[in-house]
Amino acid sequence: MGIEVVYGESSYFKDYSKKYGNAYDLVIISRLSVVPSFIENVNLFYSNAKIIYDTVDLSFSRVSMQASIEKNEELALIAQQLKKIELGSIQRTNATLVVSSYEKKILASLLPNAKIEIVSNIHTIKNSSGLSFSKRKDLIFIGSFNHQPNVDAMIWFCNNIMPLIQKDMPDIKLKIIGSNPPKSIFALKSPNIEVLGYVEDVSSLFTKARIFIAPLRYGAGVKGKIGQAIEYGLPVVSTTLGVEGMHLKNNEHCLVADSESDFSKATIRLYHDKVLWEKISQNSQEILVKYFSQETAKKNLLNLLNSL
Repeated sequence: MGIEVVYGESSYFKDYSKKYGNAYDLVIISRLSVVPSFIENVNLFYSNAKIIYDTVDLSFSRVSMQASIEKNEELALIAQQLKKIELGSIQRTNATLVVSSYEKKILASLLPNAKIEIVSNIHTIKNSSGLSFSKRKDLIFIGSFNHQPNVDAMIWFCNNIMPLIQKDMPDIKLKIIGSNPPKSIFALKSPNIEVLGYVEDVSSLFTKARIFIAPLRYGAGVKGKIGQAIEYGLPVVSTTLGVEGMHLKNNEHCLVADSESDFSKATIRLYHDKVLWEKISQNSQEILVKYFSQETAKKNLLNLLNSL
């Protein structure tokens, strides 16, 4: 494709930059965990390049929410440190990418002079939307369990929401998909809860399930798991946090509920209501095409590059 990949330790990057930095027109640094190791050398040796920081998500916002939910003062201090690093990184670049208007608003309030632009996730509608409503059953969730918000979401849902749903539907099952589940996730296994771990091809799981659940209590960015469900036309029940920045409206593109009681009621309602299920399945895919297509991402990225 005409792309050269240069890789190695960060010390090698410095040597490479000294030799070739002036040849570059553009540098994109992705993720907060990467910026501190590279930004100094990028500023020093890439004098002809415009520098873009791709946040992927706002780490300080996610950790701050987690600290609040867990009432963890140590985490709150870490969130403040991350905020200082992240805002400092933004100030050392020409432009910053976020994935939603919500996160753009956060940064604009903190750094009104910074250039913040949206280039979000890319999703493609699957050719087959799977089985019809009546032939589908059960609930699914997907997420890497190296990511703490996913661990918290499943523990909260299985311990506090699933029992409420089972009062209405004793035989309903939840399939939990995702790499590296810790002991706390395996401990959730029961006759109604399956922990599948990593699954190479999840297509059949998405095309046979009736509802995707996203009981996320903290996090940042836009949620790829929700976009993935919508790719398959699988309706979603989510917390407000889960659909943040995704242009999804309650009762139109998904169902949104934040308390344990409301989340269980929304799940039960959607599970039984064929008309609502089909409406949400169709409407949510229209949102995906409008805001999360390859064409939209390309347009936004080209507009940014032209403005630099």
